[in-house]
Amino acid sequence: MEVGLSQIQKKNGDISYSTVQTFQTTPLNKAGLWGPTPADLAQFPQTLFERNFITPSSVIITRSLQNRLGPLAPMRCCEDHDYWLRAATLGARFVTSDTITVNYRTNTEGKLSSKTELMLKQDIEVQKRNWYSKAFLESSKRKGIANNYFLLSCYYRSQGMFKSWIYLLLSVYWYPFSFSRALKFLYSSWNPLKA
Repeated sequence: MEVGLSQIQKKNGDISYSTVQTFQTTPLNKAGLWGPTPADLAQFPQTLFERNFITPSSVIITRSLQNRLGPLAPMRCCEDHDYWLRAATLGARFVTSDTITVNYRTNTEGKLSSKTELMLKQDIEVQKRNWYSKAFLESSKRKGIANNYFLLSCYYRSQGMFKSWIYLLLSVYWYPFSFSRALKFLYSSWNPLKA
């Protein structure tokens, strides 16, 4: 908390966040890091529309911005992504810290896969809800939605479901530049050993 407050004061920010250390069973059993990459930071806030890399437990937000934003939208999941996109739309100043301030326990693989479909669909809803924001370029919006459709396609494919092809086509529709990724997907479908 002190790190976040310090970053807000030093950089005159509205929201402070950090990369988090993920773990599975105990903090000693580290699973990896979750947060923005250098490329995400260089293209911020465009990359925030494409991918939610801000973990709520790492966030410190000023009261003035919180009052302007109001409450979180009532959703089953992804309400935090909606909140960050709304904040960016209002011109909030995001600041990040190099210090890891949170250990975050990830779900087991089974629990994660059971929520994948819901999370991806809800995130597409969040992205479409924020479509008219002037804070983001149309290319970033299209790329973000296309990426979620592509991930849905991969999820359905892993379940052996034919509708994976529908979501693959939706991905290409939203961001035609992802056509090469679609071709790789098709190639790996025809060649299981390459998947």
